[in-house]
Amino acid sequence: FKGSKLPFTPEFSANADIQHEWEMGGNLRPFIGGTVVYQGKSNATYENAILRADFFKIPSYTTVDLRAGIGSQDDRWKVMLYGRNVFNKYYITSPTFYHDAYFNIVGKPAVYGAQVSFRY
Repeated sequence: FKGSKLPFTPEFSANADIQHEWEMGGNLRPFIGGTVVYQGKSNATYENAILRADFFKIPSYTTVDLRAGIGSQDDRWKVMLYGRNVFNKYYITSPTFYHDAYFNIVGKPAVYGAQVSFRY
């Protein structure tokens, strides 16, 4: 394994999150936000010049999450609509080999929902 990179460790990965909130009359605070996640290419196992592991390569990918909602200015309640992986990016998280079968474990598809929270 000498000279191999550590499995599941891309050379570069990053995430950015931004949210904008503003005050509105009647004790209301609307907000919008988003998150972008980039995961660089990596490999699910050790690989070097002797130990070829082409099937276990994990391509780079980027996902985008979005959210919008409204809450009280004292943060006692909040209602939010959200979308995760909104562009429905197909991405591999772990290529796997089991007996004589190769298969990929993939990330979640686009997910949309609503969230309501109360603090007491």
